[in-house]
Amino acid sequence: AEEVLADGAADADQLTRLLTGLWRQTGGDGPVRWLMLVCSTVEARASCGFPGNYVELEFADGTIEVIDRGRVSDLEERLAASDVTLRTGGDYQSRYEDFEVDRVLRNATMSPHWPDIATALRQLYGDLTGTTPDVVVGVNTRGLAALLELTGPVQTDDLGTITAANVRQRLEIDQYALVRDPDRPDALVELTDAIIDRLVDRPTVTDDALRSLQAAADNGGLLLHADDDPDDLADAAGVAGALPDVPIGITWQNAGGNKLDAYTRTTLSHRPPGAEPGCVVFTVANVAPADLPPVVAGYGTPVPPYYNRVLVTVYSPTPVTALTVDGEPATFTSDREHGAWVAWRYVDLDPGQQVTVAAELAPGAVDPV
Repeated sequence: AEEVLADGAADADQLTRLLTGLWRQTGGDGPVRWLMLVCSTVEARASCGFPGNYVELEFADGTIEVIDRGRVSDLEERLAASDVTLRTGGDYQSRYEDFEVDRVLRNATMSPHWPDIATALRQLYGDLTGTTPDVVVGVNTRGLAALLELTGPVQTDDLGTITAANVRQRLEIDQYALVRDPDRPDALVELTDAIIDRLVDRPTVTDDALRSLQAAADNGGLLLHADDDPDDLADAAGVAGALPDVPIGITWQNAGGNKLDAYTRTTLSHRPPGAEPGCVVFTVANVAPADLPPVVAGYGTPVPPYYNRVLVTVYSPTPVTALTVDGEPATFTSDREHGAWVAWRYVDLDPGQQVTVAAELAPGAVDPV
């Protein structure tokens, strides 16, 4: 009985934090600015996906106003012409500065730790525009499906009616198969604008909105970080996107300059280290069909069309002592991130090829990092 009461008290506390935090971060205690990145999963990144476009929103007095919206590439052009630099320091800047995350915002989501990404974007966007967002959100096609449960179906010019049930198929596959004009506007932009317009028309945040946000959190399609979050909303809602205290696993990211990740299949298994060495085993396969348009298959740089290059990164509580690719010893680069041990290397996949990457972890006690 005591355990049941304790569980009930914990659930009630979480619900209180969730409702209070949502009220606060959607303007209940004064105007709040959100920067939302809308990401595509056909070019894999460690967090959320490949940022395609952005929306700046202001929540105040139960209303939502669109302040600005556009392509992430537009922000990149403005950054390139400015003297804005990344000043956050820490693991994020040191780990990812070689990927020019202060200029190439489409690489900003390469970290698996969303709080770091949000902090960097908040600083860069604030320095560039003069308005520092209070909340930074990432949403991908899974998250858009949850939002479509809230708004209802929307109509697009090229892809017809898009619903919660078909949005992933439409954006990840159909938009490239059905509309092969490389100069057309991205369907993701059109869809995002339609969803945001519908959300703006809603006068208040309702129970439906709360359920939709929770659905997005449950399927990994929504990440959120607030600069001032006394209620710990992100954690209460399960959308913090932070590295776990004892990380063990893999991130894989598209480094092939294509959109083949809708045709990438992966499996992952691991054994934590202890008295004996631990291990992480990751299998990745390129199952892309042979009739894809160049925008998906790639244009030949840095790998030939239909080939893929994957950046595989192992996160572990003890150092990686050895790495193999299909059973053959392979070189790797070691690093640290938020106390976790990191080992990474690139893996190339021919059309139809499957590759297995196995990492051996040093034995040792596994304590929170």
